[in-house]
Amino acid sequence: MNNQIKVVMLWLMIVIGIVLHSVLETAEALYYSPLPEEPYGEGTPVEGHIIAIAAMIVPMLFGFLSLFLRSKTFIWIALIYASLLGLLNIFHAVADGSLENITQLVLLSSVAVINVLLVITLNNWRKEHLQSED
Repeated sequence: MNNQIKVVMLWLMIVIGIVLHSVLETAEALYYSPLPEEPYGEGTPVEGHIIAIAAMIVPMLFGFLSLFLRSKTFIWIALIYASLLGLLNIFHAVADGSLENITQLVLLSSVAVINVLLVITLNNWRKEHLQSED
């Protein structure tokens, strides 16, 4: 399997992992926390939208665009974004992963590992792209 297809699959696996994490967090809040009598506010706060866009929508777009774009600039942007997202995912796995919820620990650790593999694969794709230019 070539690096481009691997990159697409790894981006999508990260998106699926983050969506599963969100679903489990919501379920955990519903099952283990008392529901408020009144709604919390006027909907999702701006921070929630920013996190959803940065952690789910942008990686999904990178996965989609990786099917069609092969420019050096795109690969560099994807590599930088994947590296930053990887640091965030590793930090989140360490900070949030407690032994109280083993499912979340395994899921967040898996997403962090997949993110590291994505960075490695993107770097290999970048090198492959450089060699094909020579």
